[in-house]
Amino acid sequence: MTNTTHTRRRPRRRTIIVAALVLGLLAALAPVPAGPAGASAPGSYGVYESTAEFYSGSWTGEARDWGHSYVGVDHVHTVDGITGVGAQICVVDTGVDNVSSSVRDLNIGSGYDGISDVTFSAGSSYDRGTHGTGTAGVAAAKWNGRAGLGVAPSATVRSSIALGGPTATGTWNGLVDAIYWCLNNSSVDIINLSLQSGFDHPNVRNAIAYAAQVGKIIVASAGNAWPAYSGTVYPAGYNNVTAVANLQSNGTVRGNSNRGNWVDVAAPGHLTYGLRPNDHRRVRFGGTSAAAAFVSGIAALTLDACNGWIPHNSSVGVTGTQSNRFTQVVRLASVDAGAPGFDTTYGHGIISTPWLMDILGTLGCPDV
Repeated sequence: MTNTTHTRRRPRRRTIIVAALVLGLLAALAPVPAGPAGASAPGSYGVYESTAEFYSGSWTGEARDWGHSYVGVDHVHTVDGITGVGAQICVVDTGVDNVSSSVRDLNIGSGYDGISDVTFSAGSSYDRGTHGTGTAGVAAAKWNGRAGLGVAPSATVRSSIALGGPTATGTWNGLVDAIYWCLNNSSVDIINLSLQSGFDHPNVRNAIAYAAQVGKIIVASAGNAWPAYSGTVYPAGYNNVTAVANLQSNGTVRGNSNRGNWVDVAAPGHLTYGLRPNDHRRVRFGGTSAAAAFVSGIAALTLDACNGWIPHNSSVGVTGTQSNRFTQVVRLASVDAGAPGFDTTYGHGIISTPWLMDILGTLGCPDV
């Protein structure tokens, strides 16, 4: 892939208000002041983390959480031998903590802090909160006997910080800078955006469009504000983005997962395993943030199977940017749930990873 650098005019700084992470069960998000056309929306003038649910129950030693077996990730690991080798996931979030330990729980590369506008080495990666490390663990944690396995344990995580502090605050400018750092990095393949807003910010929209143009796969959380907010959630609602709803272990979408005709797929997100900053112990972690990270891990498995490039196939609708093609193969590989056919809760259904590998094989991906 050509390393193309895109320049842009820096927008006027505006404060982003993001939801604080909560311990225990998540309370409904209250709407903030009205945005365009008077729409009351989560983050009408800012972006919230797709607020995670952290649970106090301790990890009991199993290598995998329920989601791996439910959608067949374990089969893809053990039978197909696909684990995300060579793929890089850029986590735009509060950061990813790199614990000083002889036993590493993540493959971490160098990163960027969009709040302070500095880059940092892999060994210096840090988290300004807790959310980013949690999502990174869902996507790509390695099994080392002390923490559970992520969806793509061989993938590398790159941290691009847009949010931080006890209430996870930042600026629109910092968010856009964080996305541009990912898209300007030729080694990054996937951008994970576990965050939500009710406001369609043009600079964020343009950054997403550029990211798709240069070949990145973009995955975003559907948001955790239903039914308090029923409008489109961004960046999940943009073209070129795979929008992910939060699936529970009973096969239903969680009640606060946002709905809309922009939702693409449902994936495990409730009571999954994430990593905790400072010691990387496995913790129960949930919400559409985790569901998006799960699908970012599946994107890494996809690129491992396809040697980094999803083939075009117009006869089955797999066309457009690499991000569009990923969305299309995920839709094709989803098992219908909820109302028959597409619906606004499950989108095209619940992702099946073995089915996805079968589809990639018919498209000509060499490693399946």
